[in-house]
Amino acid sequence: MQFYRTTGVLNIPVGSILSLNDIQIMGRDRNLIVKPKGKCEVIGPIQFKRGELIGIEKPDKIMLKVLEMIVEKKSDAKS
Repeated sequence: MQFYRTTGVLNIPVGSILSLNDIQIMGRDRNLIVKPKGKCEVIGPIQFKRGELIGIEKPDKIMLKVLEMIVEKKSDAKS
């Protein structure tokens, strides 16, 4: 699963698999099925505001228009 920061309002389609923190789940729990290992399946309309961090499994092209990929920086082993 890849993690992203939203750059605008993001509507998530039903059937999407997300990784969310507890606070993000709390306000949207009636439209999510919480699964093991912190994954959630979207079963109703949900939305994220600009600046939120979310994990999305297989985002579509429309979602990618308002997502900025979070890239982990690897430490350089060579000096």
